[in-house]
Amino acid sequence: MAGFDFETRLRLALREAAEREAERGRAGRAKARGRSTLVVTRRSFVPATAAVLATLLALAVAMALLTSSGSEREALHPPEVVARFALGDSLGGTVGAYGSVWVADTGPDRLLRVDPDTRRVTVRLPVEGDVAMASAGETLWALNEGAPGPATDFRDLLLRIDPRSNEVAARLPLRTPSGADLGGVDLAADRDSLWILGTTASWHNDDRLGVMRLAPQAARATVAFALPGGWGRVGIALRSDGLWAITADDRLLRYDAHTGEKLSESQLDLPVSRRDREPAPGHLQFAGDTLITSTPGGLVGIDPDAGRVVWRRHLGGAVDAWTEAGGLVWAAVSPQGPDRLVAVDPRDGRVATSTGLDSFGAAGIASVGDQLWITTAGGEAIVLQR
Repeated sequence: MAGFDFETRLRLALREAAEREAERGRAGRAKARGRSTLVVTRRSFVPATAAVLATLLALAVAMALLTSSGSEREALHPPEVVARFALGDSLGGTVGAYGSVWVADTGPDRLLRVDPDTRRVTVRLPVEGDVAMASAGETLWALNEGAPGPATDFRDLLLRIDPRSNEVAARLPLRTPSGADLGGVDLAADRDSLWILGTTASWHNDDRLGVMRLAPQAARATVAFALPGGWGRVGIALRSDGLWAITADDRLLRYDAHTGEKLSESQLDLPVSRRDREPAPGHLQFAGDTLITSTPGGLVGIDPDAGRVVWRRHLGGAVDAWTEAGGLVWAAVSPQGPDRLVAVDPRDGRVATSTGLDSFGAAGIASVGDQLWITTAGGEAIVLQR
């Protein structure tokens, strides 16, 4: 209605301007009777045309502004909770891959494959505790997650799962090229490289985490090295231009994904926080061209090429898990009260929408089609329609 009123006023102004110029032309002709009709017409037509064109230009600009403002992204409606049900004893890592939701049920030590349409468990695979997962090609890689126990026991297994046969095709011990056992806490994978974030006995004694590369086809370790910065909040992410890592002392590093050669290093201006006693993996992912990491109380967007923080967004609580879907970052946040789901634009950190989950202890989040699945430590699954 406001746009209609504005347009109406402009049209009235246009008509009034034309009438004024017509009257001005008649007065000019009466005053200059001895001049040729052509000259009088020219002198009266030019200013009238200029005024009319100027008003038309103003009208066009105004209509363009009205049109452009209407074409901006409309306010996003909060996603709707369409299902809420008990799925397991205590749920953990959750990913969407191969048309299914894969959820670690840490109580009975099993990995569940869930059909998102029927919401029924179709496969149960034996695992040990929580797992971190990454899909690449025709393989779902699953890694036992969490800090290692005794400083002498780092014998974790990497599972190669075939989603076509629903079988564990291989259980691979994690060993560095030198033969040292490695306890994994996170992983990143594509068709050409598989990188494990973890620690060995020697790295652990020095309070350090490191990374190890495996060739996916042979699942053989080719490179392993400790990361700088000490023990704490560390994350890795894999992209076509290399392996990216954020260290506990807030350095952003990029390595060649095949050789492990360091390609770049920059210091990030991240919010000050206490150093974590245990590693906090899985908090570094790409959303479009932006590298996202969680910080105490919110999220941060990083331009990886420039090596600098481009936005910070405080969300009022710990970010338990997040994923990218539909061009937005969807974060499960634990404020003082029930958890909330918050959608953030990865380009500028703007909050697009949010909704209450009426639950506590979000442990994982996955995107499957136009649905978001949130799992909790209490064994509940919450399904939202975007």
